[in-house]
Amino acid sequence: QLGDGGSGMALIAAFEGFLSQGSLVELLERVLESHGPMLVAARAEQEERAFNRRIREEQEQAFAEALAEDQRREREREAEREQEREREREEAAARERLEAEAREREERELAVRSRRRERSESIPEEPPLEGEGSEGVVKILVRLPDGSRIQRRFLKGDKVSAVYNFVDSLESNDCYNYKLVSNFPRRVFDEGTLSQTLEEAGLSPQGSLFLQSED
Repeated sequence: QLGDGGSGMALIAAFEGFLSQGSLVELLERVLESHGPMLVAARAEQEERAFNRRIREEQEQAFAEALAEDQRREREREAEREQEREREREEAAARERLEAEAREREERELAVRSRRRERSESIPEEPPLEGEGSEGVVKILVRLPDGSRIQRRFLKGDKVSAVYNFVDSLESNDCYNYKLVSNFPRRVFDEGTLSQTLEEAGLSPQGSLFLQSED
């Protein structure tokens, strides 16, 4: 039997009974002689089918590899695009943060200048060092964060709030939120002490305060 390239196998020779070796060889030679072209064509067809199958498999493999490579490159491009989007988001957030900080600084500076003008009008007149009106004079030294020192005279009956008003009015004071602190002994003069007199606050006859920024 021989594959016919169509539905299956084709019968090219048949025999019955016992055949001697010589008879079998002779029969096979006759079959090859009469069906040789068909055998050659069938083998060629089989080889062609095998070749075409191999070509298809190679093409399919090449297509799959090309598709996988395209997908890999697309994933890389998408990762790069996502990195770029993340970088842009970070830059936008940084710009917004800087702009917010700039607005906050500007608003704070405006508030400090406005407060400076208001406080300068409510500072009690500085008493003289000697002579009439010098009784009960208190000397207050204020050290600023930049290391500079400013001294002013008050009366012992003036309130702690008067010292704050004075510090608020200083051109050299750029702090909006701050506390006045004494070191020895350490004491923070906050909202709870504003109504105390300088004598009640222990700042008479003199006191040394440090401006502690809380901005």
